[in-house]
Amino acid sequence: GLQSEGAAHSSVGIVMYRGGGVSRTYPVNQQYAGIVIGPKGSGIKSLQEIPGVYNVNFDTRRGYILTVRASSADVCEMVNAEVQKRIVRNTEKSSRIPKVTRIFIESNRNQKIVLDTKASGVKIFCVVKEKYDQPFYHLNKFENMTQDDSMQKMRIQSHEKSPYDMINYTELSLIKALKETLEITKKENVKAIDFNVSPGKYMFLNKSGGSQQKCLFLNSSGTLQNGEFKQAEIQPVYNTFLHPDLNKEIRDNLRLKGFSNVNETDPDKFTTIHLFAGEKKRRFSVILDLDENLNEINDASDLLLHPDKNSPPGAFKKLKHACEELKAGGEISASALKINKDATGASKPPKVISVKTEKNKLCNITFFSADVLDIRASITSFKEDINKLSEHVRDVLNDCWNKRDEEGGIVTPEGNTGIYIQCIKQVTAAHIWLKVIESALGEAVFEVKVKEMREKIEGNAEWQECIEIDMKILVEGREHLEMSSEELASQVLEMKNIWKCICPN
Repeated sequence: GLQSEGAAHSSVGIVMYRGGGVSRTYPVNQQYAGIVIGPKGSGIKSLQEIPGVYNVNFDTRRGYILTVRASSADVCEMVNAEVQKRIVRNTEKSSRIPKVTRIFIESNRNQKIVLDTKASGVKIFCVVKEKYDQPFYHLNKFENMTQDDSMQKMRIQSHEKSPYDMINYTELSLIKALKETLEITKKENVKAIDFNVSPGKYMFLNKSGGSQQKCLFLNSSGTLQNGEFKQAEIQPVYNTFLHPDLNKEIRDNLRLKGFSNVNETDPDKFTTIHLFAGEKKRRFSVILDLDENLNEINDASDLLLHPDKNSPPGAFKKLKHACEELKAGGEISASALKINKDATGASKPPKVISVKTEKNKLCNITFFSADVLDIRASITSFKEDINKLSEHVRDVLNDCWNKRDEEGGIVTPEGNTGIYIQCIKQVTAAHIWLKVIESALGEAVFEVKVKEMREKIEGNAEWQECIEIDMKILVEGREHLEMSSEELASQVLEMKNIWKCICPN
């Protein structure tokens, strides 16, 4: 395990051999023993296949000690780094499994879903090839069944119910899912949530190769069961990383629908880092400001209405005023969007905008239709505290920050730092689009955040350009955590309907 919060992992013992080679031992937390060993010992076997490794032994009887003998100390550290990555992936996966899941398919039981390995029309998505090294099926169309299809559908076997079944949409089902989520927030005494709606689309990971097209059928109750995907050896993956070529059409559609870009001449720039640190593999989401005049990571003394932060008190009035000024032909400065906050920590230049910990996915509600893009509503609980970052984590991030590439991209940590970066998002331009609407809860501000970014996952060398969009409805004096399930449902549907007008064709 790691020495302390964010400290680098150190070995217990080092042995040098006369005939060449080095042996190092590493302690492993007991709860991660299964991850190290793997099914039928496959984890240990894959570690032994790393070039330069002579032998790997994991002693579970005397303190859970991993012993690595290899050609050099660097190779030993490579083995340890691989073990730590496995633990991080397992920790990350468990924290992102939502406690409430609903997938609504907008089809009728007389239609079939046609998937194709070739994406039709405009390029919609960016896919991280290093993460998904298998081909994808894309939605081709929802098509009425033929008589032959009906005969084939009759042969569909019934599968066990799953939270990942795609079911027919009803407003009652939507409200019920949100009610379950709110009950969880009360039971777990949740103090803060992110409630976001993001456009995206299901893609289908092709695990078996096979034909260019596949057809899926709904069962007699109009449900596309998850067992059908497993039987077809495909895995649905919801993708929010949109192709940069969509940016212009989305901007044009926003203007046509009466939205105003409140920071068009000076869009926000920042970097979001999702990382794990410490013996308990705590997950942090850190937002760093990209102001070139700042030299050190430190506490923020005041906050902008930041594209990756919750809206602080007073945000509704600020945003509404900005929207009205633009409608009247005025201009908005960056200072007009600033919200004051008490200073914390030292008086050094701020660079840390936000630090979120203990993030847990409470709810995912996803729509799947024949449209080019659909939406997913997510509710995530978190705790926010800039001071949670240890000095070690700050030092490592400062070092990575100082080594940014020519385009401002932060590098991943070198060596055995004990910090494992899951994802880096370098937002090169975050545009905030606003429109005052009359919602079910009264006058509200509809906010669309379009983030142009470069993304890098799990330390991959290559950056990928994409755009990501978040939508939110702000009502004065109403926090999402305090709303009823019916009120949250009304917001989801309002955003869904407005998005249909903005969505690229």
